[in-house]
Order: sequence, then C-alpha cells, then structure tokens
Amino acid sequence: MQICTINEPLFPNLKILKLAGIQEWFTPFISLFLSPRTTSVFLAFDPNLPAATVASVITTLPTMCPDLQAIVLRTLPRNPMITTAVSGMLSVINRNTLQELNVDSPLIEGASEAPYELPNLRSLSVVIEKVTSLPSASLPNPTELTNHM
Repeated sequence: MQICTINEPLFPNLKILKLAGIQEWFTPFISLFLSPRTTSVFLAFDPNLPAATVASVITTLPTMCPDLQAIVLRTLPRNPMITTAVSGMLSVINRNTLQELNVDSPLIEGASEAPYELPNLRSLSVVIEKVTSLPSASLPNPTELTNHM
C-alpha cells in the first residue's frame, strides 16, 4: 500500500463508505476515506459526540463527494447546529445524483422542501417536527418513504 499525501484520500476509488459507532477520536480521519468517486455514505455516530464535531463531518460531504447518490446519517444529536448542517448540506448537494436521503435530523424551515426538489430521489427518510409545515410538493420517483416524528 502506498502512503497517501496530505489532502488526498486514502482509498481514492472507494465508492461506498459505511461506518458505525463513530467515536470523537475517529472523526478527523473520516475525510481520508472520502473521495470524488464516493457515491454512498452511511455514517452512524456515537450518540455522545459533540454536535460541532458531527456538524463538521456533515458539511464536508458535498465537497469531498460531489456525486453522492446515497446519504445515510444515523444517531445524529438533536441540536440546532446539526439541523443547520444537514439543511446546509441539502442546499449544496448535487441534486441530479442523489437518490437516497436518510437522516434522523429535522430540517430548517426553508430546507424542508429541498428533498422534494431532487429529481432522482427514490428513498427519503427525514424527521418532521410538529412545528414544521409539510411542503406542497410531490416526489416523482419514490420507492420508499419514511417519516420520523
């Protein structure tokens, strides 16, 4: 195995990244596994991680992996910082490639309509809080829809 240089992915051809039980000490290393060829990211965080740590990982996903097809983020802390990070990620994600969005975080009011603007979305699982109004939109290609309240 060749040692990678700074700012280069450890596995540049890795398409699917699945990590569970992510501890705080490991979060700085997640970016080493992400590359422009990564199309699916499944991350489950330790529930005791600081929100700022988790938010920093979330915000890097669209930049590190510009053609994501699947994003699954589990055991996210219920925190406004996480809500903002997930909502911000949705505003800059490649809308033409994303097919699966599964996050256990609410979205800020303006971003709650973003999933409905993804033309190739097939699977959607988001948290809808009681104070959030449902958008008047339709999903053209869903095969799975889950709501967490």
